[in-house]
Amino acid sequence: MTVRIHIERLVLDGPPLGRQAADELRGQVEQELTRVLAERGLAADLRSGAAVPALRASESITTDAQPAVLGSRIGQALGATLGGSNG
Repeated sequence: MTVRIHIERLVLDGPPLGRQAADELRGQVEQELTRVLAERGLAADLRSGAAVPALRASESITTDAQPAVLGSRIGQALGATLGGSNG
């Protein structure tokens, strides 16, 4: 199954990120979300396609971490919201 996810905007409260840090964060979000969805699969109600106007992380994520760590946490939170119970 091919899954395509388009994230139009990711809003973080905290100091602005420079271009390099933003690119690092973006890459890590993609990598971690891919890993989680490969492991858990996509939630059943999303498998036939869906547009989700907004998601909130299921847990609080502090923005004071390094971009790679922050990106990984965001990817995990998105995966927990979009992923199924198992692969």
